[in-house]
Amino acid sequence: MGKNGFRLFVVVCFVQLVNAEPIVLDTVSGVYEGMSYRLMEDDDDLVLTLVTSDKATVRRLLRMGTVFYFDVKGKKNKSVYVRYPLPGKRPEMAERPLPDEEGPDLTQLLANLPQEGEYGAHGETELFHPMLNSLGIEIVIEATTVEKGATSEEGLLYRLRIPKGRIAIDPGTDLSRLSVGVGSNPRQEGEKAEKPVDGKPSMGRGGGRRGGSRGGGRAGAMSPRNAVGPKERPVVDPIDFWFDAHLEQD
Repeated sequence: MGKNGFRLFVVVCFVQLVNAEPIVLDTVSGVYEGMSYRLMEDDDDLVLTLVTSDKATVRRLLRMGTVFYFDVKGKKNKSVYVRYPLPGKRPEMAERPLPDEEGPDLTQLLANLPQEGEYGAHGETELFHPMLNSLGIEIVIEATTVEKGATSEEGLLYRLRIPKGRIAIDPGTDLSRLSVGVGSNPRQEGEKAEKPVDGKPSMGRGGGRRGGSRGGGRAGAMSPRNAVGPKERPVVDPIDFWFDAHLEQD
């Protein structure tokens, strides 16, 4: 190879390296009450994705609002979090449906999403736009297609990207013990909880084995004394689970 050819080869390799996408590792995936979750990482960020076609879970994510917690010590400390949508700034609905009723159109919910989230770290909080902000946090919520065997259903995809530096405030902090929590915002006063169908998440490592949630049958006929009046329309229990991130120590 001549000098010119060698120089061209070096330039091409350099351009490819500059334009190369960061290596993304799929570290953890699992299922919680019919909602699949997946945590991925690259050099600088963590990406957490939630996907579900269950209408009640979609309402929990969007109507109640969703909060993600990050504890570098592997416990369940909630001092570092990202919250979106915020309480009181959730998508508008004319009336809260019962769990078995059809909810509002997903397109309508997505169109009415608020443009403000909250980042908290050890007592300090900052409001941010879900796509354009100085924190480096990015939130995307959109309709998706969820494959279920030979069929497919319309579902919701919720993706959070957060810089590792927003999780570990001090540079050099070991993230190998990181635990991640996913929850709903506190229930508003006057809302009545409904007994959950399923309680615990199941988890697989590295996007391989993925646990399944246990199914639950529909309850029998409701007795008159348990009937729910128009002022006591129940909501499903909040989302609440934690998992270990299994990140490699830097």
